[in-house]
Amino acid sequence: MAFNQPPYRHATHSASASATLKQAFATDPVIRYFIPSDGMYDGHGTELFGYFCWVSSESYDWMQVLCAEDGDGTEAVAVAVWGPPLAQESWAGLFRVMLTLARVWWLCGWATLKTIVAGTIAAEEKQKEMGCAGCDHLMYLATDPTRQGQGLGSRLLRAGIERADRRGNDCYLEATTPGNIGLYQRHGFEILAVHHVDGGDGPPITLMRRTCTAKPRT
Repeated sequence: MAFNQPPYRHATHSASASATLKQAFATDPVIRYFIPSDGMYDGHGTELFGYFCWVSSESYDWMQVLCAEDGDGTEAVAVAVWGPPLAQESWAGLFRVMLTLARVWWLCGWATLKTIVAGTIAAEEKQKEMGCAGCDHLMYLATDPTRQGQGLGSRLLRAGIERADRRGNDCYLEATTPGNIGLYQRHGFEILAVHHVDGGDGPPITLMRRTCTAKPRT
C-alpha cells in the first residue's frame, strides 16, 4: 500500500484527519479524562478534533497528514498535530483557540470546558517548568487503527523532527499512554518527568524532549 504526504489543506483533509484522531484516541486515558462520556465523545469528538486541526493548520500551517492512495488520495490515515514554541503563538492562533473553547462549552457544557482549560494551563506551565517553552510541540500523533503497524506514525514523526532540526529547535511532547513511550525513545526523545493530570487525581503523562541534532540552516 502506497501513502503520500501532501501539504495539509483544511478543506480537503479535515474530515478524515479529525475522524482518524477520534478513532485513535477513543481509549486514550488523558483524552477520556477530559471527555469521559461515551455519548459526548461519540457525538462530538470528530468536530472537536476538527477544531484542533483548524487551529494548528490555519494559524501556524503545522499540520501533517499521510493519505492512502487506494482511494482518492485525500483520506488522511495518519495525522500529526504540532504547535509552535510558546513564544511564537500568534494572536490569530489564540483567537481561534478561544473560538474552539466556546464551541467546547456549547457542545459539552461548562464542567468539561473548565476541566479542559485547567488542564491546558497546567500543561503549558509544566512545559515552561521543564525548560521546553522554546520547543516545537507535538500535541497529537495518530494513525487510523485499521492502518497501524505500517510505520505511518513513525514516518510523520520523522518529518516533524526533520522540520524542527531545520529550524534548530528541540521537540517536546506529552506521552499519554505507556505503549507509545518506546516509539518516541527510538526517535531520540528522552523522559523528563512524569506527572498526573489535575495534580495527581488524573492519569499520568510522561513529558519527553528530543534535542536538536542539526544546526539550523541560514
